[in-house]
Amino acid sequence: MQDSKPFWLGAVQVSSDASSFAWIDGSAFNFTKVGSTLLNFRDYTCVGLVMYKNEWWDHPCSLSNAGHLCQQIIGADMINKNDLNANDYPEHY
Repeated sequence: MQDSKPFWLGAVQVSSDASSFAWIDGSAFNFTKVGSTLLNFRDYTCVGLVMYKNEWWDHPCSLSNAGHLCQQIIGADMINKNDLNANDYPEHY
């Protein structure tokens, strides 16, 4: 994993002009190490991470060079990428 490459974390801003976020599965977003100058609550609705800074920030969902991080539960069956369906995601993804 490249330390300087941004990654999309799979969390979104709950409402505009608010500092509240949620995971796309609806679970609570309780990660608090936000970049001190990296938030723009008005314009960006997705959440990203840069590994070498160990901080997250909001960014445009259209950020083209960002990778995607996924959680894998140890011992769970692997998911076939062809089984993934984006129809349940909000409109702006």
